[in-house]
Formats: sequence, C-alpha cells, structure tokens
Amino acid sequence: MLKSRFKNKSGIIYCLSKKDCENLCEKLKSKYGVSCDYYHAELSTETRNEIQEKWMKNETKIIIATIAFGMGINKRDVRFVIHYTMPKSLEGYA
Repeated sequence: MLKSRFKNKSGIIYCLSKKDCENLCEKLKSKYGVSCDYYHAELSTETRNEIQEKWMKNETKIIIATIAFGMGINKRDVRFVIHYTMPKSLEGYA
C-alpha cells in the first residue's frame, strides 16, 4: 500500500519498540525505496527535531515512531496512520 495507494503521501507508522522502528525503517528504505525515518526517545533532541522538521516539510514522507511521537502533531496532509505492532491497550490507538 505504501508504494501504491499511499505513494508519496505523508503518514505515520507506529511501533511498540525503538528496535522495531529502526528495523522497519531500514527495510522500507532498502527493500522498497520508501522515503522514511524513525523517531524515538533514544535519539538526541537535536536529531528528533531535525527528523520531525523534515517530515513536517515533506522532505521525508513517513515517520516510523513509538507511540509518544503523535502527541501534539498538527500536520494537515497526513493521509494514513498504521499500527505496525499492536498497542498494549485500546488507548494506544488514539
């Protein structure tokens, strides 16, 4: 779907772990040529800000993040949100 229905569209893919974020990002980039980056708490503040800014400017199309990323995001052109790994509670889908 990322290469067809959502090709060149802005979106978020949520993962439960930092390792899942990194692994999925690498796979999507190397195997499928998807414009993406990962975002999680172990990254420096500077790196997280840079990644988010690139995504907000559509320089990066997809952000792969732990669930903490979505709080306060106001981006009008987000076309999809995917939960790659299942949240532990119903609130995780909000």
